[in-house]
Amino acid sequence: MLETLKTHEVEERDIEEGGEDLQDFPEHNRQGPRLSVSSETLLFHTAPSRLCESILRVTNSGSTAVFYEWVQERPELPDPATGGVDEDRFFLFNKKGAILPGHHTEFRFGFRSSRPGRFLETWTMNTSPKTVEAIPTISLRGLAVVSDESSLRRKNCVKKLDSREKMRKVKSAIERIIRNVETPPLEPPTVHPTVDRKREIFDGKNIDMSPPVYFEEAAFDNMAKIYSKIYEVLYPPIIEEEKKPAKPAKGKKKNPEPEVVVEERPPETWDGSVDTLTEFIAKLQETAASDAESHRNELRLLLSGMRLPSDERLIVHRAVRRVLLTVAESMEEMAPKVLEECMERYDAARRSSRPEQEDEEATESAEEEAPSYNPEEYSQELTLASKKIITDTLSVENQISVEKSLIADYMDGMIEEARTAYEGCSGQQGRAGELEQLSWAEFDLLRKKGKLKLENDT
Repeated sequence: MLETLKTHEVEERDIEEGGEDLQDFPEHNRQGPRLSVSSETLLFHTAPSRLCESILRVTNSGSTAVFYEWVQERPELPDPATGGVDEDRFFLFNKKGAILPGHHTEFRFGFRSSRPGRFLETWTMNTSPKTVEAIPTISLRGLAVVSDESSLRRKNCVKKLDSREKMRKVKSAIERIIRNVETPPLEPPTVHPTVDRKREIFDGKNIDMSPPVYFEEAAFDNMAKIYSKIYEVLYPPIIEEEKKPAKPAKGKKKNPEPEVVVEERPPETWDGSVDTLTEFIAKLQETAASDAESHRNELRLLLSGMRLPSDERLIVHRAVRRVLLTVAESMEEMAPKVLEECMERYDAARRSSRPEQEDEEATESAEEEAPSYNPEEYSQELTLASKKIITDTLSVENQISVEKSLIADYMDGMIEEARTAYEGCSGQQGRAGELEQLSWAEFDLLRKKGKLKLENDT
């Protein structure tokens, strides 16, 4: 009787308040006490000793108020999934109450565990009056995980180890290459070399130029043509006399022929060196000044284009070649010194181990012995010295920075010249085309600087 009165009181109060949610349910579905839940499983994920909350929504879709009480079901035997310890890890703050028809209530469940692990509990809602459809049991699943506080330091350590391993492999590969390097025989340049051969000749002859120059096949061929033209002027072909000299008359002595001094001629083909071509043009200045000036301007124009590499890989290739040449030259200078030191140590050790001899002949024979050394000691000392040279000299990144700095300085000068010329032409009538050309030239230089990843200070 008491429950019936309470139900009527709740229904009258809900009708006075308007019953805002009843219109959402059909009339035949709202007969009797009915409850629906938003989920049958709640998941919790947190660190140990930290509180985590999850919300369960229960809606009264029936026609009468429902009183509820949540009950926590505990297993008779400890479940390994719960940690095997009877500890309250799941909490509910509003275990008892009532839900009006057409209304809903949000239940805030909490989870906290003092130690890491995976835990499971089940909760049941007891209602009064009993609902038409049974309310499902709610499963609460909690996971407490210890956070990895050393992940960042471990990641940095792995990164450093990877970098060291990479450098070790690079040094090992370079050492192996250097050990297997042999001096190739000098070969004269062929009449029609391939592009790779041309590149090798040009890079080898002009490795020390500053600012650096980079190979371009068209420019290389034009320089070779300039060399051939100057060679024809300076060293014309020798024409042999077709007629033989007349025989002297009988009784007369034959006059001795004057000794002909044959001038030593340079090679007919260009060796790929820009310095050689520059000297050739300077020698032409003595006989044909106008032609020399024309060739000099043509060479200057070709070099201005070759000082700007088309790709960043050309910069890296030139830097690596320069570093390897430096290492090879240092090792070539160091090898005789190491050999001399080994010979001195070997001679000193031999003399100290020999007993004193009073016989002068034995002493003289000992002094006449050829100097020698210990091959194993020499090999070991040479290896240590080579490693020291490689460690001190092998810095490709620094050489790349130097190459880029030289190119950037050269390009900054060209950009400044273009800007100065533009400012000189601006405001003058009839020079619009020239202004546009200078503007595009400056833009193209800035674009190339960005492509080559040069620092733009202009």
